[in-house]
Amino acid sequence: MQPQLVLIANHALTSTAATGPVLPDVRLFASEIHEYCLRYTQLTNQQVENTEAIWPKGESDCRFSYLDIQVNIQKHIIQLKFPFIYRAFFDFTPLRLSIFNMLKPVFTAYGTAECAAHPSRWDYSWIHYNNEWKLQRLEQMQQKILFQCTSYKRTILNLTHCLGEPCHTWQSVSHSNYLRWWQGSAYMENNI
Repeated sequence: MQPQLVLIANHALTSTAATGPVLPDVRLFASEIHEYCLRYTQLTNQQVENTEAIWPKGESDCRFSYLDIQVNIQKHIIQLKFPFIYRAFFDFTPLRLSIFNMLKPVFTAYGTAECAAHPSRWDYSWIHYNNEWKLQRLEQMQQKILFQCTSYKRTILNLTHCLGEPCHTWQSVSHSNYLRWWQGSAYMENNI
């Protein structure tokens, strides 16, 4: 099974000691949701479940599923795990555009400054490691990135350590056989 797409976004939310981050109200447009569902169905031949799910408003649970996307919101980071393979994000332009169009209201409301895409898992057969300790350390960092990340800058540093320098264009990602990850702004999508 190939790795799935993970998208992380940088933001800063106000937080209270009792409830944690206070989530801003987000209005997602039905047309953008339907476009994403259509592209997802075209890609996978599967219907998107939970299409009536509502993005949380105000103070709410920070881990939830939205259109089969696993969402984890922290004070400084949003992590979204998509139900399709990582390389589809780069190969299937209509899907990529529909993702950014659907998430643009979220990114705007949350004050997102930048985002990055990376695979849900990776192996180190392509990297030379000197000893078992280094391999174990890389695998521990992978688990931290995928399940415990709360800081965007720290996550980017860990990704750079694990996967090398990020690619900044779609073409460079495809030329690197999907071993590398992509970092940039969602609003740069106009430059495709």
